[in-house]
Amino acid sequence: MHATSPRRPALGRMTATALLAATLATTVAGPVPAAGAQALPPPVTDVLRLINAERREAGCPALRMNHRLTRAAWKHSRDMARSRKLSHTGSDGSTPTDRINSTGYRWSLAGENVARGYRTPTAVLDGWMGSPGHRKNITNCTFRHTGIAIHTGRGGPWYTQTFATPA
Repeated sequence: MHATSPRRPALGRMTATALLAATLATTVAGPVPAAGAQALPPPVTDVLRLINAERREAGCPALRMNHRLTRAAWKHSRDMARSRKLSHTGSDGSTPTDRINSTGYRWSLAGENVARGYRTPTAVLDGWMGSPGHRKNITNCTFRHTGIAIHTGRGGPWYTQTFATPA
């Protein structure tokens, strides 16, 4: 984990796990319900739009929001805010793929990006794109779905973005 101050946003360290990449997630008011049930909060919509613009430039298809991946992202952002620890490992020892599996999403490739302290969607995307590992997740053309969550708890905002390719 990187030591951070409120003035200096942080990116999570990437963990190497078979078939695991890293990405960001954003949700302000809680988990996003099933697709079509409710509009996405504006910061989530902005992050998704910015991520997909980067993917377009890289020749990748747009990511589609997935409610199961968003639920995994939300739980992790909330957990990081509660524990005040920026990490790909949950306070219960869970990994990104553990959290995705717990939602019932069946994946063939999965990843996660995390960050904290960025005040705007543009700032967090700039941070991720400035990190080779996070950039690699964002521009991985194999990923098809994403979940984005932003928890505004103390020491945050806390961002998680999950990525996956269905099995």
